[in-house]
Amino acid sequence: MKLPIKFRSLNLEMIGSGSQGIVYKIDDNRCIKIYKKKKYFKRELKCLQRGQQSPFFPEIFEWGKYYIIREYIKGTPLNQHLKLNPMTLALSKKIIKLLRTFKNLGFRSIDMHPRHIFITHNLEIKIIDPTNMMLHHRTFPRKLFSELEKLGQKKIFLQFVKTFDPEIYHHWKKYINDFTAKS
Repeated sequence: MKLPIKFRSLNLEMIGSGSQGIVYKIDDNRCIKIYKKKKYFKRELKCLQRGQQSPFFPEIFEWGKYYIIREYIKGTPLNQHLKLNPMTLALSKKIIKLLRTFKNLGFRSIDMHPRHIFITHNLEIKIIDPTNMMLHHRTFPRKLFSELEKLGQKKIFLQFVKTFDPEIYHHWKKYINDFTAKS
C-alpha cells in the first residue's frame, strides 16, 4: 500500500490502521485512506457515495486506485465519549436518527461499532469506516449494544429509545431480550 505520488513527499501523520488499510491525515480538513484490497476500496466508496447527502457521512473529495480522500472527522469516538459522559436524551435521539438513516439509505446493516461513530466538538455525529454496511444483514445494532453494556449505558439508552421511538424499541425488543440473555 503506497501513498499516491502527489502525497509521497509530504510527511503525513498516520491516524489509523486496520484490516482494510491505513489512514493518513493530510490537513485539518482531509485524510486519505489507502486500502489493502480492491474489494475494501469498492465497498467503502459505494457506502460513502450513498451517504453523501446525509450529514452523518464524511464528504468525499477525491478517489483513485485503492485510495479515498475524504473529510477528516475531528471528534471523539462514541465509546470513548461515553466513558467520560453519560448517555443523554439528545445523544440517544441522534444515534437513533443515524441508525434510521442507514436503513433509509438502503444499507443492509445498521450495526456499526461505536469506535466508528464520532462525536464532534458541537456534539454532532459523524461516522468513519462504513465498509461493511452493505455486507451483512443486521436490523439490530449488536455492536452498539455490546459496547453500551460494557460501559453501563445500555439501560438508560433503552429507556430513552422506548420513550421517544417506541416503534424501533418494539422492533428491537426480541433482539434486546436475546442479547440480554446471552450477556
